[in-house]
Amino acid sequence: MPGVGIWFTTIWGDSGDPGNYSLLLDESGTWSTGLEWTNSRNRACMVQIDDETVAHIGGSAKPGNALMGYTIDTYNFVTEIETLNVTQMTYNRKAHSCVLIPVGESGNPTVAILGDNSSPFPYDMELWDTVTNVITQISHPPGYETFRFFKPSIATYDDTSFILSGSSVQENGTSVTSLMDGTIWQYKVGDGWINLAQPIANAKSVGEAAEQYDMYMLNNEALGAYDSLNQCP
Repeated sequence: MPGVGIWFTTIWGDSGDPGNYSLLLDESGTWSTGLEWTNSRNRACMVQIDDETVAHIGGSAKPGNALMGYTIDTYNFVTEIETLNVTQMTYNRKAHSCVLIPVGESGNPTVAILGDNSSPFPYDMELWDTVTNVITQISHPPGYETFRFFKPSIATYDDTSFILSGSSVQENGTSVTSLMDGTIWQYKVGDGWINLAQPIANAKSVGEAAEQYDMYMLNNEALGAYDSLNQCP
């Protein structure tokens, strides 16, 4: 969080207080404790939704709360106000991924929520309008409409879109897990899913860069990182 630091959250703690092992690393490099979610979540996702606020989405609790995976909590670092259960998803999601679309369909910051690993399995992505709290369902990319995703790799691409580059997938009605084929998909507001590229031709066959990795968009050519990345083997 700009101006604050990096918040590491957990469901572990002492004295019956799940989450009190959470840590904050501020921008001066100082570690501190005390900032923790009321609802500690495992297999959830966190995403910054504006300049002040972070959201904690889905997951499972310790101790157990079977309904927590439907819910979303937020914390505002300026007002120091935590808001519980701001809205509910259609699906009880765990082991999913979340990404911010800065300008969604209605012009509001919107979070895309994709993936799960527990029954009943979702075969749709959900879009959460963070201002109106309305959630809508969107089909998975072409060819994957009947597949569920496990911890998909997604990242904001520009103000109105994000990219999906890899995931393990499982088809509805089967117990066979496979990998996406290396295609990079872009989801763009107003246009839907767009096939961008297949940068790793053998990603599926060799399992390289195929699942459970993170991405970070480099948008400052002055960093000098682009040339070195082009030289990767």
